[in-house]
Order: sequence, then C-alpha cells, then structure tokens
Amino acid sequence: MATSLLKSGNGTWQLGNNNSYSGGTTIDAGTLLVNAASGVGVGSVYVNGGQANFAATSAAVGNVYLNGGSTIGVGATNALGAANLVATSGTMVTLAATRPLPITSL
Repeated sequence: MATSLLKSGNGTWQLGNNNSYSGGTTIDAGTLLVNAASGVGVGSVYVNGGQANFAATSAAVGNVYLNGGSTIGVGATNALGAANLVATSGTMVTLAATRPLPITSL
C-alpha cells in the first residue's frame, strides 16, 4: 500500500530529510517547504491553492500539478527537476523564483 502526504490548513510544514513514500504529495493550503533533494518521496505533487517551496540544492520530483491559485517557489541557486509541470485549464499560477527559471518545453 502506498503512503502519501497531505498538507492542509494554514502554516508551514518543512521536509528536511529525504523520503521514500510513493503515494504522492498534496498541498491543499499553507506552505510545504522542501529542504531535501528527495523530500517529497516518489510520486506526483499536487498543489491545490497552497504553496510548494523547493529550497534543496537540486530537487527531483515526478509530475507537478498546479491548480487554483497555486504557487511554486525555487531558491536562488537551486534547480527543480520535474517530469511534467501541468496547470489545469483557467488556473492562474505563480512561479516564484529569485533567478530566471529556464523553461525547456510547454
């Protein structure tokens, strides 16, 4: 059975170590601060109106789905490797970065 992580409610949760859960990560509200390269385990990340901040030097994740007013942040010297970055139709998404974000395909 796959284990997943659900972040709901205000406030900030921090994932400071690598994780191996495989059921995906869902952020419904508040902020999830990822300080480890494999902090969100294996699987997709769903940001549903909350905020995901990838502060690890190089974070690798599966698919990232952005819905309803989502924000995704990447630190100044960091890289985020996502299999796919998908925003649902009609969704305004904020990409917060302290340096230019290279976008290789849409």
